Amino acid sequence: MPPPFGGYEAGCGKGRMSFITNDRLSALIGSIYDCALDPGLWPRALDEICRELDLRTGVVSLIRLADSQPMLAAATGFEPEWISRLDHYSDGLVNLWGGEATIQALPLDEPAVLSKINPRAIDEYSDDPFHLQFNRPQGFVDAIAVGVSRDTQAVGTIGFNRHRDVGLIGPRETEVMRLLVPHLQRAVTVSRVLDMQKIAAQNMEVVLNALRIPIVLAARDLRVLFANRAAERMFAAKAGLACLAGRLQVLQPGVQRALEGAVAKVSQQGAATQAAPFGIPLAATEGELRSVHILPLTQEETFALIFSPRHLGMESSAAILSSLFSLTAGETRVLEQILTGRTVQETARHLDLGVSTVRTHMLHIFEKTGVHRQAELVSLAASFAPLRN
Repeated sequence: MPPPFGGYEAGCGKGRMSFITNDRLSALIGSIYDCALDPGLWPRALDEICRELDLRTGVVSLIRLADSQPMLAAATGFEPEWISRLDHYSDGLVNLWGGEATIQALPLDEPAVLSKINPRAIDEYSDDPFHLQFNRPQGFVDAIAVGVSRDTQAVGTIGFNRHRDVGLIGPRETEVMRLLVPHLQRAVTVSRVLDMQKIAAQNMEVVLNALRIPIVLAARDLRVLFANRAAERMFAAKAGLACLAGRLQVLQPGVQRALEGAVAKVSQQGAATQAAPFGIPLAATEGELRSVHILPLTQEETFALIFSPRHLGMESSAAILSSLFSLTAGETRVLEQILTGRTVQETARHLDLGVSTVRTHMLHIFEKTGVHRQAELVSLAASFAPLRN
């Protein structure tokens, strides 16, 4: 019998499993991105994920640390009386997952499964108050969660519960959620940057023009289809960005090529299943450091480029180059050493590799990034160095 899910494959070797079709994955990602510009659609997106992965409930929560107020909150699958009790029990969630230290140690780019992280909290002998008073009465036996924000301004998560009728969360749910993680994080980041819930407008053009964040709608070739007023002011300031002959031009070395490559990557067939570059660092514009976020829109070959303040998603220049130019893990490790000032020979000794292996990695890095010498590579990386205000 053929596997029930043809398309994206996980695992390797004999017995490889197909967990989800590209069409289904693209549909889920499309629903997630719809939420970026309309947070009111989060319950629908959460519900689609629940139905795909046999999950009973879904919750997205983004809390501003300065005043502990919700910046984003939505849920699906709960009975009304339990929704009203969720806030009352929410403090117990930290202990359910093993405590603050355990939660802080969880990587943001991986889904966390409760039965793997803290199985004693949900077994038949559990004495955890949250599980006994909130989970068990509703028949929840497991949970899977994704961290969408963890910085000095806000903390956010998206969590799903599994009902006892279906059993514990398994490899398929974990792998599909792993594919959704970057897109869930991206959509929450965009909603956070735009703060759409504070805007009441009759149409999208009015909404976009009301924002202080520069937004450009562009075609695949970076032809500008629409620029809001904030973006027009950014162009007029001639501080790193311009609209020349109707096309978006980034004047910072390295960024234009990376931006063109990032948009092309998102445009490729099946690219929605990948983690496209996001949060490209940009030099100061109008005295403010910014990042460029690329959001694929429903209309084919159309993208929103959002120029947000640069306090979100800080990454090393090596990590950014690795994402932008699809470097392998080995190439990235070599790049990290080269950017610290080590020579090829020193890098080989530090990584316990042969000099010829390091040189081969360097040649591949040169080919992918379009540079020809180590000094050019260092200069390219410098243009993506983390910017702090």
